[in-house]
Amino acid sequence: MVVVNNEHREVEYKGDDPAIKNALERVKPITLEEADWSVDDGRYGVIDGFIAVVDGRDDLDGALQQARELIQQADFEVVTVIRQSTSLEKTKDKISDLFWNAAFGQKAIVRPDRTTGLGSAKQGTVLLDPDHNNFYIKSPSSSFTTLNMVRSMLGRDVPAFNYKKTGFFSGGPDLGKDFKTIFGAAGRAFPEYMSVYMSHGASTSEPGVMHFDSGYVVKDSVTDGGLQSRSNSDLPHKFIEAANTREFDPLPGGVTVTASIVGGGSIVRKTDTARYDEYKEHERNRDLAKHKAYFQDGDDIGYQGQDGDIMIMRNDRWPDDEHGNSRLPSDHCSTIINAYGNHGNHLGRMVGLMSSQVCYMSPQVHEQVEL
Repeated sequence: MVVVNNEHREVEYKGDDPAIKNALERVKPITLEEADWSVDDGRYGVIDGFIAVVDGRDDLDGALQQARELIQQADFEVVTVIRQSTSLEKTKDKISDLFWNAAFGQKAIVRPDRTTGLGSAKQGTVLLDPDHNNFYIKSPSSSFTTLNMVRSMLGRDVPAFNYKKTGFFSGGPDLGKDFKTIFGAAGRAFPEYMSVYMSHGASTSEPGVMHFDSGYVVKDSVTDGGLQSRSNSDLPHKFIEAANTREFDPLPGGVTVTASIVGGGSIVRKTDTARYDEYKEHERNRDLAKHKAYFQDGDDIGYQGQDGDIMIMRNDRWPDDEHGNSRLPSDHCSTIINAYGNHGNHLGRMVGLMSSQVCYMSPQVHEQVEL
């Protein structure tokens, strides 16, 4: 049995595939100890030349602001902010409840014995208003609430979703200390993204398949481009008003910000330019499905983020930097054993994700990006 060491828990692979066992032995943890701190007066560490490591244990906001600067440097495809939290177990339990109860919605399932029941949600969305420490759970609206029944009788539209503010005084569910700490700070450092997409293991597609995330581009940087994100038209007015008060210069390209609560962070490897060029060719020909690269099939060394730490991975289609250096995207994959671990009621890997594909984007970004 191969065990991937994790600062907060051990994640086991209980299968017998020799390729996966071999691959797990090639995965190294991204930690403070693994980094070389001799560069830039020790302001940050470097792993294998392409991963920047920032110490976020004492000043998480400052560390994420530094990460925002570092991800714009051509050398760094990934920046990882280390937290070393000791309270993830409590946050994991609270977010597990959100998946299993009606906070994120449920769906009917048919069990093997042909009885019916309710299954957990696979994804959920939390809106971020970090300046006011407000977090809103987006959950399916019930047609049977008193308010919605009155709306229906009056011939008014019944909203598809409700947005319930979390916290004791608001009557909403508790997200846990770590969630608010991680994504409150991430929302302040990366105001491009106004929400977090929560996902558990059953909803992760293709664990171990290396890929590059698509991203937006600012108008002045490149002429062709687009923004794939959710429409802001259904968001609460006060939430949008709060977002509009923020002033910032959007990054010249998108990033993916992830933090695993349990089950391990993403696995990253240094981007090979030949593989990336081939990837772009497949993308232009609309046959990316043929461009599958499985981490367990190669012999590359991979590096994996630890639970509770924050990974910032550069997306595709960034413009070159001011010196003409290519800013390559991060070649990464979901943890290999995501589909194979035995995790019980906590639903396997549990991860929060911020990217232009799954998040509500700031109105300022919509204005500056080719739609």
